[in-house]
Amino acid sequence: MDIVITGGTSGIGYRIAKDLIAEGHQVIIIGQDAEKGRASVAQLGKAAFFIQADLATKSGRNQALASIKYKVDKIHVLVHTAGVFPSSAEENIKANLVPHYQLTMGLADRLTGGRVLIVTGDPQIIQQLSICEEQENTLQRARSLLTHKALLTLFLSYLLAEKEITVNSFFPGNVTDELPHYSQTLLHTEVPVGKYLALHPDLTQSTGNFFDNDRNLVLLNARQYNYDNAEKHLLQYLTE
Repeated sequence: MDIVITGGTSGIGYRIAKDLIAEGHQVIIIGQDAEKGRASVAQLGKAAFFIQADLATKSGRNQALASIKYKVDKIHVLVHTAGVFPSSAEENIKANLVPHYQLTMGLADRLTGGRVLIVTGDPQIIQQLSICEEQENTLQRARSLLTHKALLTLFLSYLLAEKEITVNSFFPGNVTDELPHYSQTLLHTEVPVGKYLALHPDLTQSTGNFFDNDRNLVLLNARQYNYDNAEKHLLQYLTE
């Protein structure tokens, strides 16, 4: 299988890439830092390939799309782990929301029958939050991102249903993010839920769902998290 992971040069994305390569799959990792990308590929081995691109920019996304399509004709799984701690509402949208949507839709023809996975936050927190549009401070930006990622999962699952592409989001647990490769045995660094959602045959029909780090399905408030609300809250950000 051919798998694409955004943000796969470190942290959660790197751990998922490592797990999937261990299962015999080829993985393309996308990141902005060329040096970090080369180091990650050296650690991951011959089944890993690196594409340098800044996904927060339109030119970077176009570059990534072209490179991926040149490399593979079929994508079985696309995992979105890339993101930043935003200092503004604009950065939050451009770096943490738009790339997931634009890259997924840009690869839809290669993803037919495949899976899209989006990393998000603690399900207990998301269950308690109302959809947040305010982004004046750090807390509001975090709330906005968590609620809008949940909406994005639903939105994409509807848009891609005809192509039989499933879209789910998951909480990876409290994983050490920038842990050096040589220290990986010292702290909790595993993301088993990522491999499970990418590969398990029982999930071929699961879409628009949210899973916790123990692989449990988490139910969100359907009055808030539905297609109509997703369209209402997301379209203003996602179109270019």
